[in-house]
Amino acid sequence: VTGGNPKGSLLLYNNKFYGLAVDYGASGAGCIFEWDPASNVYTKKYDFTGANGSNPQNSLRLMNGKMYGTTSGGGTNGLGVVFEWDPATNNLTKLLDLTGIGAGTNGWSFYNNVTLYNNKVYCATVRGGLNDYGTLMVIDPSLPLGANTTIIKHFDVTSGGNAGNNEMIVYNNKLYGCLGVGGTNSQGTLFELNPAGNVFTKLVDFNYTTAGASPQGKLVLNGAKFLGICSSGGANGTGVVFEWDPANPSAVVKKAEFGPNNFDNTVSPGSTLVLFNSKFYGTTFNAGFVNQGNLFEYDPANNTITKKLSFNAAENGRIPYGKPVLLNGKIYGTCYQGPQEIFGTPYGCLWQFDPSTSVYTRKFLFSNVNNAMNGRAPSSSPIAYNGKLYGTTSAGGTSDYGVLYEFDPATDSYSKKDMQAIGG
Repeated sequence: VTGGNPKGSLLLYNNKFYGLAVDYGASGAGCIFEWDPASNVYTKKYDFTGANGSNPQNSLRLMNGKMYGTTSGGGTNGLGVVFEWDPATNNLTKLLDLTGIGAGTNGWSFYNNVTLYNNKVYCATVRGGLNDYGTLMVIDPSLPLGANTTIIKHFDVTSGGNAGNNEMIVYNNKLYGCLGVGGTNSQGTLFELNPAGNVFTKLVDFNYTTAGASPQGKLVLNGAKFLGICSSGGANGTGVVFEWDPANPSAVVKKAEFGPNNFDNTVSPGSTLVLFNSKFYGTTFNAGFVNQGNLFEYDPANNTITKKLSFNAAENGRIPYGKPVLLNGKIYGTCYQGPQEIFGTPYGCLWQFDPSTSVYTRKFLFSNVNNAMNGRAPSSSPIAYNGKLYGTTSAGGTSDYGVLYEFDPATDSYSKKDMQAIGG
């Protein structure tokens, strides 16, 4: 088969899209694929075999004409790998085998994407390593397997751990990221990694009430400072927006509180903030109408959080996945479930929000018509390219393996390419 059930976002390279299929392929372990939107031609480029990794759950990243990613399984120990793939030659190189928990191990389970900097690959595991809090590693792709990796830090109860989906950022030749648990107050930490010497420094201990707890997503630049979100903590226990200043790196400042209750307020944010017209937008996985999620706005001018939209199963869709996407002055995103849902089967929708008018429009419904032939259950954000939106669904289509889709907001036209079996 061509591969199926893609979950990560697409990567644009040389006017084509590249992505990872979690399942199927020649060995049933997933594959790397290419999609040309101009011709609507899909090409399976490389099959994972198990030995070189299996079931990739994340997205590809590009450096020096090559693509890098992780798998959730496979490799020598069945725990996942880091790989390099060269689209020019279609060669895949396994860079790292995960080895599990305990002394002499390097961790297991990748939930986040790799971070690329200065010809190196940086990655963090969710668990495993010496203390089962995960590890932080750097890989030099120019060196052979077994001699190319340095474990910078075995995360522990003091440093913090469980990187989750908290991708690192690069700023002033250093890397910064957040850890969701541990630290002095057991509420998570913010850290710095200096590649010159591979020095790890814990900068901030989150403390629940005054700084928030369980930081989520990536830090986002706002002027000379950064903003981030915590999914819990604060006075209401439902999360905060915080500010971190590299000039004063040992502290974060709580800028705004999420609300005290689910129905009327935004609570428990789950996506990275997106900047538009001097304000920031994000989504929650729950809260709003019977805990179906909502879209919120953070205004740094007055440090207020405003619920802009409650998702609901009746009309708007529910449970938004991924961060919002900007295109031509409007915000777009997907919902994994609703408005239609039959016996728990997710369908989902593609939506638009106009910040200037606060008008929500459901642009496309991934419905159960003809057994969800147009796809269903999108589990990642679309990306904007040439005035259109491109993305994947994790299921549905001709064989229920998912689809690649193009949506034109100007004409509301939708087209798709099925991921399906070849030759039966």
